[in-house]
Amino acid sequence: MDPDTSTRPSVTGSGSVRTSTASRPSGTTHFGNTVHTVDEDEVREFTKHINTRIGNDPDIGSRMPFDPNSWQLFEECKDGLVLAKLIEDAVPGTIDRTKLNISNKLNPFQMTENNNTVIAAAKQIGCSVVNIGSQDLIEGRDTLILGLIWQIIRIGLASHLSLSNQPRLYRLLEREESVDEFLKATPEQTLLRWVNHHLKAAG
Repeated sequence: MDPDTSTRPSVTGSGSVRTSTASRPSGTTHFGNTVHTVDEDEVREFTKHINTRIGNDPDIGSRMPFDPNSWQLFEECKDGLVLAKLIEDAVPGTIDRTKLNISNKLNPFQMTENNNTVIAAAKQIGCSVVNIGSQDLIEGRDTLILGLIWQIIRIGLASHLSLSNQPRLYRLLEREESVDEFLKATPEQTLLRWVNHHLKAAG
């Protein structure tokens, strides 16, 4: 893969803008039976989701929000903390906070420890991690990181997707589709509709 490196503005936790250089997402990654290709709109929507879900986390909230119109997400995932917090949000009780190295500046050994914890936890909740190593995350491998994020979000959302606790899901009903028909969809089918709905709304 020959990444196209570009410089884009990034929003810091204090609300100021900083310049961040990161690899432009490209390529395709296989996760078990799932094939994942990076898409700009997908990066944008996943970044917004992460900002919403863990933006107030006491350990990393000062680094957020991430700019959804840049590749900042991949840079921020390198030390393992963002992914660890996202896993804990998706399936509470999975990550032991005492096993994480928490600092704004971690050395390579600490980042490796965090990412080993992330990979083990991701596997525990059902993610396919056969092609992912801690060094891949430290290097900011975009397709691998985005594919892992997709799996974590899918597992987290699928665990509580229903009209009773997510009433806005009615927006996903297709024309002339009844609520009863919609409720017959599996969590993964509903999640796919959710993703496509937001990608379409993003233009």
